[in-house]
Amino acid sequence: MDEAGGGAPRFRDLGAVALERDGVDATPGGAILTRLLARLLVDAGRRVEISELVEAVWGDRAGGRAVSTLESHLHRLRGFLEPGRGRGRPSRWLVAEGGKGYRLVVDPDRVDSVVFTRAAREATERLAAGDAPGAVGQAERARSLWRGRPYAPYTDEPWAEAAAAGLEERGRQLTETLVDGYLAAGRPEAALAELGPVIAEAPLRDRPWEQYLRATGAVGRIEDALAAYRRADRLFRDELGVEPGPGLQEIHRQLLGGGRTAPAAVASVAAVVPATPPEAARRPAPTVVLPPRRGRLVGRDTELAALVDRIPRHATTTLVGGAGCGKTTLAVAAAERLADRFPDGVRFVDLTSALDADQVGTAVTSTLGLAGGSAVEAVRSFVATRRMLLVLDNCEHVLDAVADLVEGLDLPDGATAVLATSREPLEVASEVRVDVVPLAVGQTSAPAVELFLERYAETGSDGRLGADDLVTASAICAAVDGVPLAIELAAARGRAFSLAEIHAQVREDPSALARVGRRGGHRGVRAAVDRSVRLLPAGERDLHAAMSAVPGPMTVATAAALVDAPRVEVQTALAGLVHRSLLVPAPITRPGGPSRFAQLAIVRGHGAHELGDVDAERVAERRDESVTRWIAARPRVGSPALRDFRESLDDDLPAVRATLQRSLVGMPSWRGPALAGALGNYWYYRGMLLEAARWVRLAFGHLALARPVDAAHLHAAAARGRLFAGDLDGAQPHLDALCAAVDELSGTDLLHVGDILVGTLWATIRLPADEVRRRLAGRLGEVAQRSGDPITTLQTRLVALAVSPDPDPALRLAAAEAVHTEAERVDNREIGWMVAILGGHAAEAAEDLDEALRWSRRGIGHHLALGSRQAQPEMEQHAVLCARRGDDAAAVRALAGARAQNERNGMRWPFLAESTTVLEGAARRLGAAVFDRAWRSGGDLTLVDLAAL
Repeated sequence: MDEAGGGAPRFRDLGAVALERDGVDATPGGAILTRLLARLLVDAGRRVEISELVEAVWGDRAGGRAVSTLESHLHRLRGFLEPGRGRGRPSRWLVAEGGKGYRLVVDPDRVDSVVFTRAAREATERLAAGDAPGAVGQAERARSLWRGRPYAPYTDEPWAEAAAAGLEERGRQLTETLVDGYLAAGRPEAALAELGPVIAEAPLRDRPWEQYLRATGAVGRIEDALAAYRRADRLFRDELGVEPGPGLQEIHRQLLGGGRTAPAAVASVAAVVPATPPEAARRPAPTVVLPPRRGRLVGRDTELAALVDRIPRHATTTLVGGAGCGKTTLAVAAAERLADRFPDGVRFVDLTSALDADQVGTAVTSTLGLAGGSAVEAVRSFVATRRMLLVLDNCEHVLDAVADLVEGLDLPDGATAVLATSREPLEVASEVRVDVVPLAVGQTSAPAVELFLERYAETGSDGRLGADDLVTASAICAAVDGVPLAIELAAARGRAFSLAEIHAQVREDPSALARVGRRGGHRGVRAAVDRSVRLLPAGERDLHAAMSAVPGPMTVATAAALVDAPRVEVQTALAGLVHRSLLVPAPITRPGGPSRFAQLAIVRGHGAHELGDVDAERVAERRDESVTRWIAARPRVGSPALRDFRESLDDDLPAVRATLQRSLVGMPSWRGPALAGALGNYWYYRGMLLEAARWVRLAFGHLALARPVDAAHLHAAAARGRLFAGDLDGAQPHLDALCAAVDELSGTDLLHVGDILVGTLWATIRLPADEVRRRLAGRLGEVAQRSGDPITTLQTRLVALAVSPDPDPALRLAAAEAVHTEAERVDNREIGWMVAILGGHAAEAAEDLDEALRWSRRGIGHHLALGSRQAQPEMEQHAVLCARRGDDAAAVRALAGARAQNERNGMRWPFLAESTTVLEGAARRLGAAVFDRAWRSGGDLTLVDLAAL
């Protein structure tokens, strides 16, 4: 065991960067730690300068605290590398070298790229020495370490590019060595299995074609070899304007001459083409039975290449995906590409109409031309002496029967192969699962849009599509989540409808898309999904239908509320729906956050159809009641628990929005104003003020339904919106209503109003509104007196400081420090960041810029602790302080970030009058080039970045 605890680590750098310990791969967790590990691995065993590590992590965005922040990340990386290292003990694997840099101390035998390079070199040397089996063994050992592009996902970073390119070139050379070894060892079939992907990737290189012709001739397929030469000749002439090289031409002459051995000067291995063709040469061309494929395969080049490489090396490969995702199309394309690598042919079996094990066996034996006896025995006997590809399509409804058949064949890897398509895996021992997901959407050039445009053109719609049309086409593809079947059916409607009409139709119900005037296959999207739903047990079917009430990802808690069932039962049902490709795991919103699940649009449409109007209302009511109860129980503003509450809102935001839509638009009720008002703090801290404004505007349309506390929240939200825009007169009626609410409320409602009085007062802090502030402060004092609440009492001290006319900066600093200390004691971050602003103002008045920046960073820290994603006024204030200290570049970056956030939220710019003066001065002092660079780099500035300025 390693001294640090756990087995000695193995560094996996040929593919996604990871660490293997005790046979288990793990990643450091977080992009920065993974990036650091990748950078250290590029120069494993050598010192990497601190500046190089900073450059690798932050590039030109590194701030003044980058080095100290780097130390923190490296400390965490050490913890990952040596989880059992005792406190104070020196690191064994990650060593600091005199404050200059860090060295990753590694055992070369535990680094994949080093072992790979050694094994590849040994393979080349053994082949040159005539040891073909030894060369193959070493080459296969090296190949087994290759999991993808080196140092992924940072392969193309400047610091990894050269090392990765060298390893990728060694990988290409290794394949050539492996193929030569197979040929020299008398294994031409294995050589052919390697060469297909190589030629597809680099069709203009002579060497792979030479090897391909030798291997094809060696198995007696002389005509195939000659046809391959003709393809290569045509390709070279068309693309390069040259003839094939002399080596390729010499092999061609040998083949034309009856298979004579190539001269030693030309041949890389001896006697590749037999003088007398064996029995295989007299076989008829392999039988390839595949259904016709409509058009070209769009957007699947990467998946197809990987599939073509994988299938010949494994006994069973299963394409798993939801309805309409293109599994059959991809399987047929792969089978077409693989036809010349299976000398005994390719056969396709459609199991759509099979109902049981007997019918599965009959379908397979009929396709193979077999009769009598056990289907498993007959097929096993047939494939035992053959190398063929058997495609089993649409297996999900006869899964057990197909699995029994495949397991009964007992196929070894590298012989006959099975390619299956199903909505869930076969779960046989030899199976390799390949997930088939919808096509990418989002851009007008995305694969999904490319497919739509091809199919739309086939409808004969005249006229070239303009930019607006392309945007609509992209929106259509997004509305069906990039599912190929739905895209094709939507495009086919171009014969009857405009693009705008098609978009409206798929937004309303994408599951209603269906074929018109065509027999065979799925009649439409809903029928395709229905094939999977019919196979579900009752609990999963009920959950599938109920989840359509949420138009986006949801957690287990929300799913359980929709069906009013125990969480443990719902967890099992969710796992089943994911397994059957009726749900997709959605991205987790944060590290350690709960799993989330989403339905594709076509699946959600089917679920809504299954639910029906009556049950849809019942499920929607459950959803709304759950959401309302959850938000009503929210913690108070500034509470430490508020961050967790906001993160839980992030997790289930689609359910919240659905409830808002129904209670403010679909079926207006008291819930709408209640939620719109209660979520104001959330919208602010998440930088979603434009969305908040929409819900508040809708809620004011139903103010008569609102309870007094909810009306107070809404008036506060409207007042803050006016105040942030500098419209004091427009805010006045809402401020009047808010102040009047104090007299109507009691208990928890009164405390919530006290909280929003503070937030509303804070929106006036930069306005000439002394009378408004005094009025709000007075009302807050009444809340504190009536409630006796200690947090509200502390808020009154904060507000008193904000409205205090005391001109002595020292006294104001002392008062601010006292409030801040108490805020930290009671762990109220809201009061903490507010008083930090006042402390900063007092420090500025005292002309102590260092102290002002300390208060600014305090406020930013409180914002981060509250889970805030933005703080435009604080960003501007921080920029002003940076400029006054002489750091113009930092000031420009902060102002650029503040402006970008203000524009996203529809707030005025600049918030502070000084910001314009700062920008003008910085532009003069920095010069145009430096100013522009700083401005561009600050456009995506975050609060974390700001804290480092």
